[in-house]
Amino acid sequence: MTWLWIVLGVVIGLPLAAGIILVLIGFMLRRDHVATRSVAYRADPHRVWTAISDWERHPGWRSGVKQMERLPDRNGRAVWKEVRRRGDTLTQAVEVFDPAARRMVTRIVDERAFGGTWTWTVTPQENGGAALTITEAGEVYNPLFRAISRFFLDPRSTMDQLHRDLAAHLGEPPPALPR
Repeated sequence: MTWLWIVLGVVIGLPLAAGIILVLIGFMLRRDHVATRSVAYRADPHRVWTAISDWERHPGWRSGVKQMERLPDRNGRAVWKEVRRRGDTLTQAVEVFDPAARRMVTRIVDERAFGGTWTWTVTPQENGGAALTITEAGEVYNPLFRAISRFFLDPRSTMDQLHRDLAAHLGEPPPALPR
């Protein structure tokens, strides 16, 4: 019977200890981070800008997005609810929308374990193409999620998938993304 208690102690104790250690590490990590990814496309800047700024059409080319729902404006800013294929949602407000400069800033506005902004900038290239740069200025509020995201997740993975999806939408080969 003693072996049963030992097994139960190990089965329950190890994950609990690991969780406590991750939470303690999470408290020591910075809450904020910045991640950037820039990809050059052959498509002209107008075409790239149109694809990323037409939120309603994102489900047609973004692999993880099932639908986009327009919500009422908040403080005069457009708000979009992204419904993902897994069923989770992400609500974002468009804080800056500057078609002339081809620059947009979106902010996560729903309550979650993380938040922050994405800055989208389309820059004309000498060859007539365009570079899309996405910069995430993110925050991870929960210390457990902060440790997990720091050690097990790449903050650029979502923007990398967006770049792959955009390349496919534009009829271009997948971008070579550094690891």
